[in-house]
Amino acid sequence: MRRRPTRELLDTDSGTPSEVAASLKDLRWFNRWFGGISTAHRLFETAANGAPNLSVLEVAAGDGFIPRTLQRRFPQLDITLLDRVPSHLPAKNATRAVAADALALPFPDSSFDIVSSSLFVHHLQPEQVVLFARESLRVCRVAMLIHDLVRHPLHLAFAYAG
Repeated sequence: MRRRPTRELLDTDSGTPSEVAASLKDLRWFNRWFGGISTAHRLFETAANGAPNLSVLEVAAGDGFIPRTLQRRFPQLDITLLDRVPSHLPAKNATRAVAADALALPFPDSSFDIVSSSLFVHHLQPEQVVLFARESLRVCRVAMLIHDLVRHPLHLAFAYAG
């Protein structure tokens, strides 16, 4: 299947607050019911390998739903959220939130133990994926965790079926 990237509402800051809230709610639902949370838990369990404390940068974090669920299971995580659009980040939270570009991470080398990203990479062009991987590997000490969509013709059929 040929890839045709299209911009979505959360890729920009153009949606109304209610549209953005609805899209973030849809992402929470999708992650809850289609394996995003369980995948993140498994990846972190493997990467943490029993470490007592880990610093995590969650890239394209949106409202931070997945990191919040991770922190319930792994309270030792010290999480920083990063999203390009400031209005997507939580307004009030104990977690640090940074508005910045994932392709030019504003952190020194080896700033975090883990860099994680969920449902983000499919928004990037191939050369941007390489740049994102380089930036993530530059700022992480232990692991870069990416979980995303697997494209399949059956998914396209379901999308057209409504």
